[in-house]
Amino acid sequence: FVSNRKEGRGNEDIYSVSRETNEVIVRVLNATDNMPLEGAVIDFSDCQKGIYATDANGIFNFRADEELNCRLLIRKQGYTSASLQLSGISNKDNKNYEIILEREADR
Repeated sequence: FVSNRKEGRGNEDIYSVSRETNEVIVRVLNATDNMPLEGAVIDFSDCQKGIYATDANGIFNFRADEELNCRLLIRKQGYTSASLQLSGISNKDNKNYEIILEREADR
């Protein structure tokens, strides 16, 4: 933003404000061949944040703008479910998580 107040350093002083957030990446893979699982459900219900799905690369990423302390449920039809506890992720931490799901038929 720009300010032209009298107490500034010049005619128009330019200021910027940034909001620090962290990037959290959840990658979901097939246990048999380590291939990405597209469309795996990432359920943030415990966090009151909604339900999302992984992309074609098995990835779901988000920016956390507040400290997270909750459990994610990761599932895909035909596979066993998994959970991921997010604890103490601050707005300055980047986190990568790899979740391996087994086919129910392979169990």
